[in-house]
Amino acid sequence: MPDSEQPAQNSGESKSHPGSENLRPWQLGQSGNPGGRPKRKPLTDAYAALLDKPIPPDMARQLKLDESTTYAQVIAMSLVREAVKGKVNAAAEVADRVEGRITQPISGPDEGPIQIITSIPRPPK
Repeated sequence: MPDSEQPAQNSGESKSHPGSENLRPWQLGQSGNPGGRPKRKPLTDAYAALLDKPIPPDMARQLKLDESTTYAQVIAMSLVREAVKGKVNAAAEVADRVEGRITQPISGPDEGPIQIITSIPRPPK
């Protein structure tokens, strides 16, 4: 058969394999999961929504901040204050967020390059 005439996997036209009786056919280019992974992240979405909101007026007064200050700004200020006090974890978090995490080099034996060796078994004759 020419390539254009070959049946798609799971099209029902190919040879039967054990356990294949439960598979349903699909068209070429069509996924078995057309919607993909769920895109909903409820906790992340809730955090993001709250961090963008201004803090309550009583909290703003207590912290002596403007009432338009957001939760994200308060958290950032708190973290920077801790870093200034010498808290190494806070300083590392600020640096990671601002400059990105430091890359960890990977090396092979004796700090040399990593060697990847692949082998492809020959089919039996």
